[in-house]
Amino acid sequence: MKQILRIFRSQYVWAAIILCALAWGCTPKDPEPAPIANFSYGPSRNLEAPVTISFINESKNATSYEWNFDDGTTSTQASPTHTFTEGGTFRVTLTAKNAGGTDQAYAIITVTSNPFGGNNGKLSFWKTSIGEGNTIIKLSNGSTKETTSYWNSVPSCDNTNLPSFILAPGNYTYSAVNESGRQWSGSVTISKSQCTLIELKKAEGIVKLPSGAVIRSTLISRNGGTIRFTLDIAVADIDNTLSTNLQRANFSIGSLTSNNTNYSFSNDGVQMISGTTSQAYSAALLLDQSGSIQSTDPENSRIEAAKIFCGSLGPNDNVFLSAFASSGKLPYELTYYGNGFTNNGSSYYSTLDNLKNLVDGGTPLYKSTYSVLDYTAQKAPNANKAVVVFTDGVDTEGGVSTNTLIQRAKQQNVKIFMVGLKDADIPSLANIANQTGGAFMFAQDAPQLLTMFGTLGKLLDGTANYYRTTWTMTVNPSVPAGGSYYFWSSVQVKIGNRTVYVPFRVDY
Repeated sequence: MKQILRIFRSQYVWAAIILCALAWGCTPKDPEPAPIANFSYGPSRNLEAPVTISFINESKNATSYEWNFDDGTTSTQASPTHTFTEGGTFRVTLTAKNAGGTDQAYAIITVTSNPFGGNNGKLSFWKTSIGEGNTIIKLSNGSTKETTSYWNSVPSCDNTNLPSFILAPGNYTYSAVNESGRQWSGSVTISKSQCTLIELKKAEGIVKLPSGAVIRSTLISRNGGTIRFTLDIAVADIDNTLSTNLQRANFSIGSLTSNNTNYSFSNDGVQMISGTTSQAYSAALLLDQSGSIQSTDPENSRIEAAKIFCGSLGPNDNVFLSAFASSGKLPYELTYYGNGFTNNGSSYYSTLDNLKNLVDGGTPLYKSTYSVLDYTAQKAPNANKAVVVFTDGVDTEGGVSTNTLIQRAKQQNVKIFMVGLKDADIPSLANIANQTGGAFMFAQDAPQLLTMFGTLGKLLDGTANYYRTTWTMTVNPSVPAGGSYYFWSSVQVKIGNRTVYVPFRVDY
């Protein structure tokens, strides 16, 4: 408790008694002791509004008291408590009284104020200009802010233009995403009266974009220039969930002209199909490490995507990692990693990180796929077997044709899932996937690989929800009777304010 300075005491009782005795011969009485004002208080340190302080009256000889708290309030209690609701410097004065006089004592009390009110703290976000549009920030308590501003240097945490949250002390998680699909996430601890400033750095944000997969393409009928077919399409959103709320209007195929032939399309309907019971899988992951990857995937999205897939295995799923490139930086044209199929997908993380720097050489796509196909057929522990191939180009080495590869996959009862990027051979990859019971995925932009691989497990185990879209294609002039043809284009899928292009191939 803090001791207080006494500032005033005055008493002339003795003088009055002496004069009385001399002048009138009165009998002197004992004088009333003069009051001595004094008090202490607590708490006395680190005071922050609102704060309640107890005042302990230590005065002597007084019969009444007056307190002035210097905030517009007073008290006549002997030992009051008082709450300072705002910050400031206050001169608290105690006046002690009795019949013989008065005395005063005072204390200077400084109370700081919490600019965020109560026990709250503040959380603010900022970013430099990275040319990727507005950013939406969400907290684990459900709060949301949107920011269009950016700064060239670190702003003050009290800048009113910052997207900010006033929060009770505690632990929170946050997520943010901008218009280009770049995402951030993290956790933060909020303390009373303190402002925490977080920078959303471009290098630390991961770009995720919606993506689509054609699970199968099926011809319904062909009558002259009228061809009807279905496309089963799974659509992955940026949170790695498969969409289930799209309508017929969200799907379209644009008309086009090729080789003096006009193709037009009508959307005959969209049906939502639910996935089946999960079937544990063994998937061999085969990654293209040829030289073109340097330009098509400069931020190594394929590596992060593969880590997402390897880290999301079910309790009975297994994965095996391999990579290919001819005359490049890999130890071998086709390199196997680890000790075969494993349920511990995270054991491949360090190997995948090392692959970031091993990009060079040509693309022995089909013979590498053929070899991994045989390895999977022999070594995979699950009956549900698949090879997942990622590539950004076309086969440059030869040796194995697409038909040979398809026939081998059917003989071995192994599905092939093809994932193409940028300049990949869409018609060939789509055909391999469709003929072997796999799925075909294509990324115009490398960040789409993250959502593709984030939902790949559901395609492999059969639990994926998808849309069965039915189409009529009109060909003018009509195709001659007999003969075999194929056509490829893209379904445009509208997801929010984005359009995802999902390439497909139809054989008729």
